[in-house]
Amino acid sequence: MIWALLALVTAFAVSLYTIPVLIKVLQEKGLTDLPTEERKIHKRPVPTLGGVVIFAATFFAYGLWLNIDDLHLYYQIRHVLIDSKILLSAAMLIFFVGIKDDLIGTAPEKKIIAHFIAGIILIVIGNIRLTGFHGILGVDEMPYALSFIFSFFVYIGLVNAINLIDGIDGLAGGVSALFAFFMGVFFLVFFKDYSLAILSFGLCGSLCGFLVYNFSPAKIFMGDSGSLFIGLITYFLSVNFIEYPVSDIPAQFVGYSKPLGAIALLIYPITDTIRVFLIRILRGQSPFKADKEHLHHYLFNKTQSHSKTSLIIYAFTLIAFLISFLSYILSPSIVLVILIIYALLFIYFVRLKNKK
Repeated sequence: MIWALLALVTAFAVSLYTIPVLIKVLQEKGLTDLPTEERKIHKRPVPTLGGVVIFAATFFAYGLWLNIDDLHLYYQIRHVLIDSKILLSAAMLIFFVGIKDDLIGTAPEKKIIAHFIAGIILIVIGNIRLTGFHGILGVDEMPYALSFIFSFFVYIGLVNAINLIDGIDGLAGGVSALFAFFMGVFFLVFFKDYSLAILSFGLCGSLCGFLVYNFSPAKIFMGDSGSLFIGLITYFLSVNFIEYPVSDIPAQFVGYSKPLGAIALLIYPITDTIRVFLIRILRGQSPFKADKEHLHHYLFNKTQSHSKTSLIIYAFTLIAFLISFLSYILSPSIVLVILIIYALLFIYFVRLKNKK
């Protein structure tokens, strides 16, 4: 347990004390995000590339405190080492694609190729994939080939979802920090999987340090180097959480629907991404076309505050997470319907408030 908590503190400290140096360098070199596009709501140049520190702090803490001595069986050591190798390989690829995009831009087709390669590394080589719905909608396991296709879809969706909500100070970092924290609690307290707990708390700590400078008024943005990296780690942790062997889970936790837990913690990026994609497709536009149709833009129009907007969405996420625990007493399918209704009501009230 101590190693996971040390990873949290270490990543937080690294992020907290290195970001000011990065901000100074970025300002001196003119590497800032300029408010030149209509969709951007910040009014001044803000340094980007905060993802450099998030990436470095997360893996520094993970590498420093990953304690193989806690693993007593060969298969456990082998599993951790293979997962670490796969994760680092895919993350390095996506991280450098993000940096290139932050500095000089990257053509969409090159991004797609990079995501495809990262997906192959994670899903095909690493076998980090979703095998089924675990009882939701009456489906336990998917056909083998469909599992790979669905996992690719989920990976691409999550990476883009985190990227798309990075439009308000503190939003993407805060939502991702909540996700990483609760994943860490699950892996540490219930599953006793210290390697995944260390990774989760490492990411949480780096994001908390980043949020000190990204919460309104933001002094730095994470950029694509941060959002793409976080999206990849989110996929990795989500799949490991959902697919965790039932035989290794305490009896009191078996009744909880792990897929619903992951969906609930990611309810805002999932809801917002599906919504804007549908709107753009119905308008005959590319689903990847940037605009100000996101729910956080509508909330900001009403609150005129980055911090209030982010805090409302944090609360929306935490309530959804509490709803997921209804899976102890209700069918997972019914709880999924409740979460969908909850998300639709959130959309309705955000749009209603924006019209007033």
